[in-house]
Amino acid sequence: MKKMIYTLSALSLLTTSAQSVELDLKENKFEVNGQVSVFLGQKVDTNGAKTTKLNGGGNEIEFKFAKEINEDIKIFSKIQLGSNAFSSDGKGAVNTDDIVFGIQHKQYGQLFFSKNNDDPVEKYIAEALGYGKFLNVSEASTISSKNNQIQYKTPKFNNFNIIAGFSNNPKEDINKTHKSLVVKYANKDYGFSLGGGKNATRNEIGATAWYKIDNTTLNILTFADNKNSIKTEYNGIGLSYKMNQKSKLKFAIQTVRKSQKKSRIEKSLGYSYALFKEVTFVAEVIKLGKENNEDDLFGLGLMVKF
Repeated sequence: MKKMIYTLSALSLLTTSAQSVELDLKENKFEVNGQVSVFLGQKVDTNGAKTTKLNGGGNEIEFKFAKEINEDIKIFSKIQLGSNAFSSDGKGAVNTDDIVFGIQHKQYGQLFFSKNNDDPVEKYIAEALGYGKFLNVSEASTISSKNNQIQYKTPKFNNFNIIAGFSNNPKEDINKTHKSLVVKYANKDYGFSLGGGKNATRNEIGATAWYKIDNTTLNILTFADNKNSIKTEYNGIGLSYKMNQKSKLKFAIQTVRKSQKKSRIEKSLGYSYALFKEVTFVAEVIKLGKENNEDDLFGLGLMVKF
């Protein structure tokens, strides 16, 4: 059976960003962000056949609202909608990417309820090498149910935070609930996060650390996922070098090993240049391990910051 491999979006044809609209009405704050992206992507099978198509998966709009109850308490909410105008079914349906509602207290921390939101392990550990933000080595697989979540984050104490998460997926039978816990430390020069999660048939544990020297930042990741006695390990390192105010160079290398199989090695080299305040040009090359017949990838495009 052919294994279909998707390259990175080879060229960004059109990327525009709606300027953030922010209304500050005394204690109430309302904000709207938007993005429209159109990419030219390429699909390659193991025989080398290539298929090119448009991809509009970067279209999204985000609504944020915050209200100060008093000097110590604030409530907040967020709704993020996404759409792919060039989806395979031709419908380009709007979908809900993220829904969050929470309360924050200066002394007691932050508690929020969410749907389709990243859990603590995914946000603070699994994405440490920059997955989806510039470099694209494989993101460590996490076990969070993104359907219904409760998360609590403590106030910062001596640069430490503890983040706990509980999620529930009513569509699952055995693995309905998932619990996770992360300890995070950060100051201006270095930091680390460590933690894990568990459900009925699967557990995960991982750690990441970063260290900054002048214009260079080093990131390290180690992560293990054990599902039905099948263990997958991720170990990687990333370097980011700020060349000047507008340009940045990044490199990442990661090994992925599943049970007793041979490790696959992934390498990524990328360059970014800020064309405008919110628009950045990106070029990157990715070399994946050949154990599963992956192709090497090359991408050019634009990223829009909110």
